[in-house]
Amino acid sequence: MFTDTNGFSRQTAPRPRRNATLAAFNAGAIAICLMLPHLVFSASTEQLLHVFQQGDLPWAGVTFDKAGNLYGTSAYGGAFKRGGVFKLTRTATGWRYSILYSFKGGTDAETPYAGVTFDSAGNLYGTTPNGGAYNNGTVYELSPAGDGSWKETILYSFKGNGDGRLPVSGIVIDRAGTLYGSVSQLGDNSCDYFNGGIYQLKHSSTGWRETLVHRFCGVTNGWSPGPITLDQAGNIYGGAGGGTNKQGLVYMLTRNGTVWNESVLAEMTFAEGNPVGALVFDLAGNLYGVGSGGTAGTIFELSPSAGGWHLNLLYSFTGGLDGALPTGLVIDAKGTLYGVTSEYGEYGVYGGTAFSLSPGLNGQWVQTVLHSFGDVNDGYSPYDVLTLDGKGNLYGTTSTGTVSCCLYGTVFKIIP
Repeated sequence: MFTDTNGFSRQTAPRPRRNATLAAFNAGAIAICLMLPHLVFSASTEQLLHVFQQGDLPWAGVTFDKAGNLYGTSAYGGAFKRGGVFKLTRTATGWRYSILYSFKGGTDAETPYAGVTFDSAGNLYGTTPNGGAYNNGTVYELSPAGDGSWKETILYSFKGNGDGRLPVSGIVIDRAGTLYGSVSQLGDNSCDYFNGGIYQLKHSSTGWRETLVHRFCGVTNGWSPGPITLDQAGNIYGGAGGGTNKQGLVYMLTRNGTVWNESVLAEMTFAEGNPVGALVFDLAGNLYGVGSGGTAGTIFELSPSAGGWHLNLLYSFTGGLDGALPTGLVIDAKGTLYGVTSEYGEYGVYGGTAFSLSPGLNGQWVQTVLHSFGDVNDGYSPYDVLTLDGKGNLYGTTSTGTVSCCLYGTVFKIIP
């Protein structure tokens, strides 16, 4: 059966193995998982909401508007194959796909790897690591027009001479409407090769002004920062490479006037690995994230205490049926964590899983495999975080995979 853009549901019940080699792989993975008392499987339902054209590469996750429509990016989609921003409109018969804007490259933006973020007025913001006036990346805005079209504005083109370059992660917005993001390189010689920074874009009567609010300059304070998270007070949290153990660190930036001060909350070890993706808070103020450590990736917790922050390893992936290489987390009101892995699961290395991690009895956490990607007519290799709706359903993208070709991507919905 083929899945059209209106969505076709199926249960994640056991499915035929592709071949004897994969069957042997899965048998070994099952043996591993039998040794994990807190790993369970769920017969959840997956729907494919859209299948992309060849080569579009939807790398990032999706974002809801107030009406329940979905928005996202494809790195090589759009009319010019330089990337595009798309919308999936909810209708009575399914989901209708449309392109809001096609990037042109050159002085325009190009190859959006991050998703989009709404402000309170309904404008969309995002980043591209390529394109712009200096070909060092951009921050762009899409504003809805009265005729249903969207107007694109390049808010900032990175120069690469100390203001940063290669903004791969997306935008976060504080209560005042100020934009924040991270750059993986500084673009000057003030630090060694291991650097990066956090920037701010503030709106004024004369336009948007970019300020590099923090510079990472080596091992002790980290390098190559990933996506960032804001707390209610406007402090910035994130993960970076480096650290005294050279396994990464988690940092916090607090503002004192116009100066931002960095505090290292945790030095990661091989057991947790380098932090990957944005951190998320629960209602008690604990931080959660995923790391590249262990055998195939980890989930960790940071809890505030009188003496600092306590680092706790919650789960280590095996690279078997539970998947490998987690990419980020989202959390619901009950404190359950959800995420995806980009590899392995039921269908081998070209697969991936969607999972949940729930607090259980006696401080133990229960990991549940909600879906294994890579079956026929299914996508595979999801790379970004999931998005929750008000009913607890999960939405995301796979970068590749359909029955007919390995170069498509999908937008999916999982009903746990």
